[in-house]
Amino acid sequence: LARMAARRGAEVTLVSGRTALPKERFVETVDVLSAQDMFDAVTSRAPEMDIIIKAAAVADYRPKEAASEKTKKSDADSGHSIELESTQDILGYLGEHRTEGQFLCGFAMETQNLLENAAAKLVKKNVNMICANSLKTKGAGFAGDTNVVTIMTKDGMKQLPLMSKIDAADAILDEIMLKAISEPRKELSKYASKIKYIQINPDKMSEVIGSRGKTINRIIEESGVDKIDTEQDGRIFVVSQDMSAMERAIDMIEAIANDPEVGKVYTGKVTRILNFGAFVE
Repeated sequence: LARMAARRGAEVTLVSGRTALPKERFVETVDVLSAQDMFDAVTSRAPEMDIIIKAAAVADYRPKEAASEKTKKSDADSGHSIELESTQDILGYLGEHRTEGQFLCGFAMETQNLLENAAAKLVKKNVNMICANSLKTKGAGFAGDTNVVTIMTKDGMKQLPLMSKIDAADAILDEIMLKAISEPRKELSKYASKIKYIQINPDKMSEVIGSRGKTINRIIEESGVDKIDTEQDGRIFVVSQDMSAMERAIDMIEAIANDPEVGKVYTGKVTRILNFGAFVE
């Protein structure tokens, strides 16, 4: 979600627990350890956000007491209990303190009564949208690259088929923007950046990018675009609100890709993908 929102031109802040995932480029990442850390990081930044997507599966409980020393086991022990207390409800807090025009999307992971529980959460948490999935559905949930999501709003629901999490993220963002721009809310013109991409031979990507990204950085500086992102499959994404700057960057990339010293690596057409407010053109 963070990656695909950034590619659409959004200014993205990702609040994340500890993972082994690499940092997303063009995304401000805030690292947290505990549920309380996440509550503090999210709620302190929430008033400045136009759109908030709460996809993290935060623990509902934590130990009530934290021992300062190791709890030793004795021969007389027949067992040990740990008293738990509730963590603070981040989504509930955001729903109660939602600013005017702010769009709030929550997630619901269930093992039973998926649609009923998601519908109840939509109302109880005072959010615009709930994305629900069931751990009992094959290909959905954690520890995989796919998901099966049901998007629910006050107007109804949309069932997405099994798809990659990248495609699911794009579908969710499409629905958020359709809802966000169809209701009175804050000016979203700052998300008017556009994205184009070109496809080159993946084997030549490192040569086109340049040593330590110097070539890409030079293109950004000289063309005036906002961002350039690359993927290992050979796609080069150019993000800019200025279409003239975008065309300059594309021309520079094409020139490098067709440089005889590099080899003719350009293999696809320059294609406009998305406008963050208007979608596919």
